[in-house]
Amino acid sequence: MSKYKHLHGSSENVRRIGRTDVPGGGQVTVVDKLAYIGHMQAPYGTTILDVSDPKNIRTLSHIEIPEGVHTHKVRAHDGIMITNVERHGEGPASEVGLRVYDVSDPTKPKEIALFRTAERGVHRFDFDGRFAYFSPFMDGYVGNIVLIADLKNPEK
Repeated sequence: MSKYKHLHGSSENVRRIGRTDVPGGGQVTVVDKLAYIGHMQAPYGTTILDVSDPKNIRTLSHIEIPEGVHTHKVRAHDGIMITNVERHGEGPASEVGLRVYDVSDPTKPKEIALFRTAERGVHRFDFDGRFAYFSPFMDGYVGNIVLIADLKNPEK
């Protein structure tokens, strides 16, 4: 018998205090009582929720995306949100890469930049508030490469 039995098959130490329904979520990032949810299927792109009161979770905004891509990963720091844009499923060709949003007003996310990449776009990335670290497909290279983007002035 495992000494971790209490972690498997039991919810004695977990209590639900709130819930909300959103379309199939990918990555969830929580920053300053805001939850950023990347979704798996178009037209659902990214949802921003106010989770400051877990019993009354509120949807603040939702970004839609076209068929043929998904933005299932998201990171946010200091009013800047980044999502991947990766080719996914059937649908017309669409721009792929890394999208940058101003979310200083989370009820009105505003796209401020798209770093375009090739082929399937961007799958994995991280963002520390200044630099985005990601592994895109880029023209002239074979497979994924590693890029670091300085987002001190994200609109540039």
